[in-house]
Amino acid sequence: MSEIRYEEEMTTLCDTKNLAEIRKMVRKAATEFFSDRLIVGKLTLAVDEAVANVMEHAYDGLPDTGYVHVVVWVEGSLFKVKITDEGKKFDTTSLETENIQDAVKNGQKNGYGIYLIRQIMDEIHYNYIKGIKNELCMIKKIDESIDKKYERGE
Repeated sequence: MSEIRYEEEMTTLCDTKNLAEIRKMVRKAATEFFSDRLIVGKLTLAVDEAVANVMEHAYDGLPDTGYVHVVVWVEGSLFKVKITDEGKKFDTTSLETENIQDAVKNGQKNGYGIYLIRQIMDEIHYNYIKGIKNELCMIKKIDESIDKKYERGE
């Protein structure tokens, strides 16, 4: 197991009004290890989409009825995010990938979040502990040859 070089976490009520604080936390963490603003933005988007799914679906869309816990950490050359909730079971990793071109052409307004997450993150793992919690872990590899911040150890 590699050394944990950074860790931050937050627990908040499941209300989309709280997404801004989660984005701020992820952006801060990503900025510590990625000099490319595009990567920072993509990581923030992936976490935002995953947490929004929890907030909108895990508790039947009822705000303030449950909590979501987000942990962001860097272990070795891996940027990791774990999202846990106690809502309904929903394994995003088991869903079929949609044909995005068809969805856009047909005017579909929702349902792009899981597609975006899969495009941005290198690994996605889901675990359900029956009656207790959902756990989604997402991993992005820090490319040491490209990212100068990581290479310098800043």
